[in-house]
Amino acid sequence: MASVSYALALQGLDGSIFSGTLAFSAALPIDKQSSLQPSAGERVWVYVEPLTGSLLIPDVLGSEPLSVSGVVFVSALGPTISFVLGGDRAQASVSFQFNLIDSPGQYIGGGLGYFPEGAGSPVTPYSVVGVREG
Repeated sequence: MASVSYALALQGLDGSIFSGTLAFSAALPIDKQSSLQPSAGERVWVYVEPLTGSLLIPDVLGSEPLSVSGVVFVSALGPTISFVLGGDRAQASVSFQFNLIDSPGQYIGGGLGYFPEGAGSPVTPYSVVGVREG
């Protein structure tokens, strides 16, 4: 997977809106397959690919980009299932899960959890939409 960047819009529970940027790329080639066992007993193969990148949301995370890492789950049939990223800085943590809204990946949507006092502390949730840059 090539490097990709998205312009983000986040909305908090109180209606506040913030902007940011997500940039990521594959950390390693697909090196693993895992299987999920659906209730029907059929096997569905899913590729798990590591990702690394950065998340910049100045009004939430400060002026420096936060390094993030995680995985993308892709079905053996081709479509991307979900992206999961997380990162930590000092005492704060971020968890971000999103999906492609359209097939070419021009738009994304998901949720971001901000833990201002670190993992396990109360979460500040945000809804997130993004548009691919470039």
